[in-house]
Amino acid sequence: TADLYDGIHPSEAAHAKIAQKFLDVMRATLINVAPSATLLANPTTVNIGGSATLTWSSSATSCVASGAWSGGKASNGSQVLTNLNATRDYTLKCTGAGGSTSQTVTVSVSGG
Repeated sequence: TADLYDGIHPSEAAHAKIAQKFLDVMRATLINVAPSATLLANPTTVNIGGSATLTWSSSATSCVASGAWSGGKASNGSQVLTNLNATRDYTLKCTGAGGSTSQTVTVSVSGG
């Protein structure tokens, strides 16, 4: 056939087609990868009235907080929680071209 120069081995044009197909598949795969996200609390346990810091990073284009906090968040950032008086869950959902991912941390409040 036209893509084989000796009936067995790919011609130069066939090599180019193979390379282009490989690149197309790789681009589609990389574009459709769900974003990664990490959400951490420090410390994870505080006394009543204490404070903790939430820190997050992601490869997403947008993030939204829910649970004990809310609203749009930058893809990377931190937020100080003050005057904590109850154990609460903090969830961050981050979305990108390939889907979304959620992370949840719990800040426990002890004492009282």
